[in-house]
Amino acid sequence: MKHSLKFRTAQILDIQKLINLINSAYRQQQENSWTSEIEIVTGARINAEQLAQMLADDHFKLFVVEYAEEIVGCIGLTFNPIQVEIGTFCIAPKMQNHGVGKKVLDFAEHYVRDQMLPIHPN
Repeated sequence: MKHSLKFRTAQILDIQKLINLINSAYRQQQENSWTSEIEIVTGARINAEQLAQMLADDHFKLFVVEYAEEIVGCIGLTFNPIQVEIGTFCIAPKMQNHGVGKKVLDFAEHYVRDQMLPIHPN
């Protein structure tokens, strides 16, 4: 990869791009795609209202992954009292099978560790 991945918190202005990304990752079969559900589920995976509700949740944090100034992935973290749930995780089909998903999961793991350790040491 020529460029490095950049991580940032998702904003309301990202909603349409994220909807397009998530729906393309899960609802289209493309060459590199391993996440397609097209054979078992129809319709959109997520819509603007659902994503806006998630972003408004105080216990949820959605990170956008950018490569060459383009949103190519996202990962959501839902913080519960003693655990964190991963969801809303996707990588653009053209970026799949290049190690991007692993880097996104590594980022999320480090973020959670940094957030939770001060609260729950060992």
